Amino acid sequence: SAILFMSWISLVDYPLVIGGKPFWSWPAFVPVAFEVTVLLVAVLTVVTMIVLYFKFPNNSHPLHDTPYMKRVSSDKFGISIQADDPKF
Repeated sequence: SAILFMSWISLVDYPLVIGGKPFWSWPAFVPVAFEVTVLLVAVLTVVTMIVLYFKFPNNSHPLHDTPYMKRVSSDKFGISIQADDPKF
């Protein structure tokens, strides 16, 4: 869209004929196209992160509400093994 906008400005809206240069000079469009690409990639990255954040299940396990796990998150280490684990 940035290339189309710049093309419309340089060809239709406000053409400048200076020194026999072409109307559609692609080297002038490269920086704008690069910056628009970087902007779109950044916006799409943020949107993707938000979508994936809400798509994954919440981290809600009954073990997380116990006082033991509250201590594990601050100054202890903990191992949790489910009872249906075959190696239990």
